[in-house]
Amino acid sequence: MIRNMFRYNPSKYANADGDDKDMEADFSQIEREERRSSQIARKEDEEQLRLIEEDERRERIKIN
Repeated sequence: MIRNMFRYNPSKYANADGDDKDMEADFSQIEREERRSSQIARKEDEEQLRLIEEDERRERIKIN
């Protein structure tokens, strides 16, 4: 009766947790993703440092 009230269809979710095959990665894929993440993080850090230096430069100009 509750299933009918909420229109729950158990067959809709039959394969929801059983298919983890697509989620498996081998070592080379993990390494590739780690390198990619590292490169992105390095670029973000460089951009943040550039912005901080730019702000400091502007503050020095305002003071003088």
